[in-house]
Amino acid sequence: MDTFGIGILGDLDATAIAEKIQKKEFSAQEAVECAIERAKNIDPIINAIVYDDFPAAKENSKTKQTGIFAGVPTFIKRLK
Repeated sequence: MDTFGIGILGDLDATAIAEKIQKKEFSAQEAVECAIERAKNIDPIINAIVYDDFPAAKENSKTKQTGIFAGVPTFIKRLK
């Protein structure tokens, strides 16, 4: 199973997603919502997300961000 067919992100890489956000083809909020939907669909199979903070991700996506990958959803694996 893959999640690349789900939502607006399609099979775009981070550079293409950043470009579409900068061109206002879709918003950072929409990208985050799509990434969350994908994560929820695939995580029961791959069991990669130990702790999610989707509400914070949604809130953070509403703030103005700068940089080349501004607005691009990112998952971070915390290793102890």
